[in-house]
Amino acid sequence: MHFNVMRNTAAQREQEVKDLTTKLQSTTRTLELAKQRLADSESLVKRELISRFEYLKTQAEVAD
Repeated sequence: MHFNVMRNTAAQREQEVKDLTTKLQSTTRTLELAKQRLADSESLVKRELISRFEYLKTQAEVAD
């Protein structure tokens, strides 16, 4: 019986690792997209196509 408990605990930990790996991948992709949006915004603000306020707002979102 003790062996079954250990096996169940190991299975739970493996699932937790899979879940965290998925979350990390998703968060990494979200950050990449935010950084790209920031770079695009920087280009737009330099050409005065968006306000500096909008650029700073995007910069704050990336920082979060």
